[in-house]
Order: sequence, then structure tokens, then C-alpha cells
Amino acid sequence: MVSLRKNLTGVENTIFISTKGYARHAARIKIAIDPPDTLSATSKSTSMAIADYRIMGEYVEPRIAEQAKQFIERNREALLSYWNCEIDTAELIKRLKSP
Repeated sequence: MVSLRKNLTGVENTIFISTKGYARHAARIKIAIDPPDTLSATSKSTSMAIADYRIMGEYVEPRIAEQAKQFIERNREALLSYWNCEIDTAELIKRLKSP
């Protein structure tokens, strides 16, 4: 899992991106909620589906949700490649499109 801040994502809150692993859910990103700038994936967070932007988990402010949606739209291909273990973390970061 990689933790990314606003300078790479354009999202005010920390974003967590993981690979599929043994997950039984569709590809998604996690958004840190409390605290919003944490690097700990065990903090309060919400998830946003990469396919349809569905939100699951803690309440997220609409402007943060919109920022996360825009991040996904810009980077869907790279996010899915990472999810499917086709690229490593360094390659993911290299492929991310600036906000």
C-alpha cells in the first residue's frame, strides 16, 4: 500500500492505494478522514470505488469526494495497473498525472 499526499494527488486528505491481494471487493482508493493528513492506513477512512466513485465508510465532505473523483479520472489506468499488480509503487508514482 502506498500513502500519497496532496502534492501528488490534488486531494487535500491523504490517499491510500493498494494492490488487490486477497481483497474480495472491487478496485478502490481509501481517503483518510480522521486525521485527514495521517499516513496510517488504520485511521478512520472511507473508500471510493475506482469504477463508479461509490463511497463506503466514514462520511467524507463533498469537496474532498470531488477531489478524489478527479484524481481517479486522471489516473484510472495507472490505479488499475497497480491494483492488478502489473506495476510497482515507483512506476505508479511515475505515471500519476499532476493535479
